[in-house]
Amino acid sequence: MSLSDYMTYDQLSEFLQMPKGTLYALVHQKRIPHIRIGPRTVRFSKQAIEEWLEVKCRETAQNW
Repeated sequence: MSLSDYMTYDQLSEFLQMPKGTLYALVHQKRIPHIRIGPRTVRFSKQAIEEWLEVKCRETAQNW
């Protein structure tokens, strides 16, 4: 994987159309896949996020 396979908070916020504050909360609660590469630096794997979204979609569909 290259650096372009990872997203910042800003990039993920735009990708998911979700406020950064929500992403901060999900990371703090360990509810979204992320990689901490420093005490204040977090990155998100595009592949892991896409897989996470698929799981969340299936869970939602099962609850209908």
